[in-house]
Amino acid sequence: MAEERKIARSFPGEVDEETLTADLERYRQLALELGATDAKVIPAE
Repeated sequence: MAEERKIARSFPGEVDEETLTADLERYRQLALELGATDAKVIPAE
């Protein structure tokens, strides 16, 4: 399996909600691709 390497980006003091949501969805999809039976984003309160 070929691994796609991405360069980590530096984060400013705050991250906008759109970027955070996209990152969380990408990690959720990655978990499913790696064999997780389920993956959910659980909001913090």
